[in-house]
Amino acid sequence: MNEGVIFAWLLMSLIGTYGAWKYGQLMHQWGYPARPAQSVVIVPIKGRSAHTQSFIASLLGQDHPRFRVIFAVEVLTDPAVSLIEAMDKGHARTVDIIEAGLSHDRGQKVWNLSKALQHLTAADELVVMADADVILPSYWLSNLNWAVIDQGQEIVTGYRLIVPATPTLAARIVSAINLSVALAPRVTGLTAAWGGTMAMQKSTLDKVDLARFWREALSDDLQLTAAAQEKGILIHTNRRTLLVTPWSGTFPDLVAFGTRQFRILRLNDLFLFIGMISLVILPLAGFLAVANSVAHREWLGI
Repeated sequence: MNEGVIFAWLLMSLIGTYGAWKYGQLMHQWGYPARPAQSVVIVPIKGRSAHTQSFIASLLGQDHPRFRVIFAVEVLTDPAVSLIEAMDKGHARTVDIIEAGLSHDRGQKVWNLSKALQHLTAADELVVMADADVILPSYWLSNLNWAVIDQGQEIVTGYRLIVPATPTLAARIVSAINLSVALAPRVTGLTAAWGGTMAMQKSTLDKVDLARFWREALSDDLQLTAAAQEKGILIHTNRRTLLVTPWSGTFPDLVAFGTRQFRILRLNDLFLFIGMISLVILPLAGFLAVANSVAHREWLGI
């Protein structure tokens, strides 16, 4: 029993090491577009945290020359609205805030996105959906433009890099677990979209039946993944789109965050759910198996 667990742990460690090495090799996956496309960034947002201002500043400070932003809120009395309006002053970017209203048949985030998509225009070539809990590098949107249009990748996504916002043990544990997932190998065709960054041409968005897949959905990204797979559309992970995500919290927050992530995966993608469970459980099981073997001197032959 111990030997099997230890073998699986060592195998996963080797795969993880390869994944980290491969990630570094693929960091060249970025560039600036030959022709900047008219782009729209859609951000569903609720409330404001200690990092919301940093996110908005990083979004409005993108070096892409042609984009507008749509913030989607449940109600216009949301605390984020006044912050957005204050920070929008003095910026040349077009920023719209739309009131989606209360959702009755899907998660609020999915509803906000659904309503925001109704505000697209014929001029919008590149559509990007983003989360409001990250900090964006200045080249984020330009790089997505390059990947989708110049490189011809149908849907481009990234992932979060959780960093402790406070020096608590819970924040460090979340960061360590997240890093193992962030650096895991990605296979085009099996990759799932991550809601923090989902970029595609408007023509690609028109092909997928999001209206059907988002009906009664709690997850925007995994249902978008299913919609893309139905049409044979590939999702690509861009390694430069590893976005800093500050996280602070206590152990109850850690448990709540982990429960939510695993529950969403279990309901939407069993394959990914099993993979995530393995990434979290196997290292702990391997450590305990080694400890048990050493305690019983099994490796010493006595």
